Amino acid sequence: MAMRGYHAIALEYFRERRGESQWKWFKRALITVISGTSFVLFVTEYFNRAGTTPGFLKDEAAAVVTIRGAIGEDTYGKASIIIPRLTKAFHSSRTKVVILRIDTPGGSPTDAERIYKTLEDLKHETGKPVIAVIEGVGASAGYMIAMHADKVYSGQYSLVGSIGAFLSTWDASGFIAEHNVKQNSFASGPLKTMGQTFAAMTPEQAKKAQAIVDHLGEMFAADFLKARDGKLKQPSRYYTSGEVWHGDQALAIGLVDGIKSVEAVAREYDAPISEYGPAPAPPFAGGFLSSFVDAVARSVITQVRSTAVPSL
Repeated sequence: MAMRGYHAIALEYFRERRGESQWKWFKRALITVISGTSFVLFVTEYFNRAGTTPGFLKDEAAAVVTIRGAIGEDTYGKASIIIPRLTKAFHSSRTKVVILRIDTPGGSPTDAERIYKTLEDLKHETGKPVIAVIEGVGASAGYMIAMHADKVYSGQYSLVGSIGAFLSTWDASGFIAEHNVKQNSFASGPLKTMGQTFAAMTPEQAKKAQAIVDHLGEMFAADFLKARDGKLKQPSRYYTSGEVWHGDQALAIGLVDGIKSVEAVAREYDAPISEYGPAPAPPFAGGFLSSFVDAVARSVITQVRSTAVPSL
């Protein structure tokens, strides 16, 4: 009887040990599965945001390149920032369509030209379609880039247009004269000092400045008419006043091809969105007052730096 009791105890002991061992292996397997799944999700999202394609990621994607802020000035509007992102987007084996997310009031015509010419080269090289979507504002140099896409869409409340050019200078000559300050300038020609902040512009300089703006505006208009040939609903002069239109109005006159969002375009191509590059900081990240003061300061600095430099 005693032996049977010990035998029963021994069997129960081995059953508990076996149960503990099975539970331990189950926990290990569960942890392995969770860790592996988390790793795969992390790597997938990482490569999705980076725009590259590891061997196990073969699904097609809508590559979104964001152009935001003043062209040539803000970080997300510089050609040196946008071009590498465009190149990566077009060259990725995952990319089914490239979407330009545009929200810019305009800026440097030289940066805009670099961006859209790279865009055209990459379209020709890869054969991949590119769609421009104007989210907030697609004006001037921003629209110049957008109109070189295969299709241009905007939001209904977006602002589109401002086809033309401008040049602004500061004239503080009255201020320094009032404070008995003098500036001496020695130039090799009468137009060499055009646009100096502390000197009044001469009639000859003003005439030259207007000629520069007129020529730049004419080049923009000619490029615009070529890019939107067959789509415009009004006489050409209607579009070159510098006016902007809401999305529904822009559609009615042929500036855009439809009212669509980035998400709608991605769904149309049946491809998940793949973001290229970091997202800009959210508005008012440092507080409303701080952001407002910073925006005003940057605007003034930009105006001073861009003296006598034409903009779109």
